[in-house]
Amino acid sequence: MPKTSGIVASRSSFSPSTFLTTPAYILMIAYVIVGIVILLPFELKVYNDVNQEYEIIEYKFMHRLLLILYLLLPIILHVYSVNCMMVGNCTIWSYVYTFIHVTWILVFIFIAFSYAFAKK
Repeated sequence: MPKTSGIVASRSSFSPSTFLTTPAYILMIAYVIVGIVILLPFELKVYNDVNQEYEIIEYKFMHRLLLILYLLLPIILHVYSVNCMMVGNCTIWSYVYTFIHVTWILVFIFIAFSYAFAKK
């Protein structure tokens, strides 16, 4: 029987009962912190070219919650990818991941353009 390196041995010792690896848990904690920061009630100052003055965009909880919901898909994909890198062979997943990300970006661009060119 051939000897295995430490990396291969550690990957094969992963038990299916373990849901996520340590790097995936760390990443999830980082994303929870980002979500909390997005939900913090701060107001944003923007410059209005028409009035030539600064305006404050008021805090809208539902808008920020929608932002988090929109970011949920790439967050889940990212955590799964990090977990996949730790567990084993991810060749097919890399193609699926790329396709889903490109689709997500195209939807974002479509929504941005539809709001930018909407009649007011």
